[in-house]
Amino acid sequence: MAAKWVARFPILWIWLAVCAVLIFISWGQIGSGLGWGPDDQLRQVQLRDWMAGQSWFDTTQYRIGEPDSQPMHWPRLIEIPLALIIMLLSPLTGPALAETIAMVTVPLFAIGLAMIMVAKITMEVFDRPVALLAAALTAAAVPVMLQLRPMRIDHHGWQIVLALLALWTMFWPDKKRGGIVMGAALALWLSISLEGLPLSIAFIALLAWRWVVSLDEGVRLFWTLVSFLIASLLLFFGTQGAISSIINYCDAISPAHLMACGAGGAVILPAILFAPQKIIVRILVLAVAGAAAFSVLYFTVPQCIGSAFSDLDPIVRDYWLVSVREGLPIWVQSWKTTVTLLGGSIFVGLCSLIFIVMRRAQEFDLEKLVLLAYAFLWALLVSLLVQRASAVAAAYALPFMAWVVHRVFVAARRVKSPLVRILA
Repeated sequence: MAAKWVARFPILWIWLAVCAVLIFISWGQIGSGLGWGPDDQLRQVQLRDWMAGQSWFDTTQYRIGEPDSQPMHWPRLIEIPLALIIMLLSPLTGPALAETIAMVTVPLFAIGLAMIMVAKITMEVFDRPVALLAAALTAAAVPVMLQLRPMRIDHHGWQIVLALLALWTMFWPDKKRGGIVMGAALALWLSISLEGLPLSIAFIALLAWRWVVSLDEGVRLFWTLVSFLIASLLLFFGTQGAISSIINYCDAISPAHLMACGAGGAVILPAILFAPQKIIVRILVLAVAGAAAFSVLYFTVPQCIGSAFSDLDPIVRDYWLVSVREGLPIWVQSWKTTVTLLGGSIFVGLCSLIFIVMRRAQEFDLEKLVLLAYAFLWALLVSLLVQRASAVAAAYALPFMAWVVHRVFVAARRVKSPLVRILA
């Protein structure tokens, strides 16, 4: 019976094993009842304030920067599962233990979702054994595990999950359904953190290019944009409240960003419906849509053009921002950090991709292979510019890493000498 369950739900057992290991190695942090870093701990404070009666729409931290206080402009979306678990368990365990349990289980649940989607994406290009191996190797991707370990409750872990969901939808044959889910995933990702903007642009750019070369791809692009615009509006007003009391922030979704998206959508959505036959017309439509969106940003928030932190106080920038190493390029990191983040799944995945392109490309569905490679290389580029983005690149590298590891393992099993086979 046990063997039957293992065969039927292999990822479940892989996930349980990973959870056990992560809980064991994180036990000291779990015992402290605190998150791993300042962002996790500040998120704890924000969560506690909400559960103590602070408004859903008010994320101001009144303990910081007195007497003016500090508006966090962090939406409470990722606090919802934490709050639900705390409310359910507090009558049984007390609020302190319930909070710790929530901070352990929510990241582990996110790991499970990530593993499932890594396996689904891998199966689109490779076979089932490689997909299961990719799910298992998620635990070996250091940048991913750093953001999804117990007590890590800030938004970075959910960004990985949503990035995987967005990529997975690109493989769905139902273009309308895939577009709707992708648009919602990108909207939620950007609502949680504007750090997802570069990859969101990459996905939309790929869909737009596909529409330019093939009108049939307009279905996925149309529903992605419609879903993104609707979901962004709902999430914005559902987390920020009345627009009259809202400030335009450069590093968070604000009215200016929504208006820019609306301006671009007002140009391109009708064009997709009218389906112009000439490629040059479709290219011009995209250019006009981009110009419309950029113009709105330029005339409403010119200070945000070029950088999300361009309007930061110079003193804050000099004494704080430049010291946040996770937000800096990879070339200013220590060599140990660079090796840790880029030397595992990212390096092996890149080498595997190069080998496949040079020697084995004909064995796979070229369109799907190019799609996976496109997402991985884009994420890799972003991770070189912003260190903390390496987690998404590491997640996208897992299918390629699993393929080469599987091949090496199969080759090792063919070695006749037992000693050499064990060493291999």
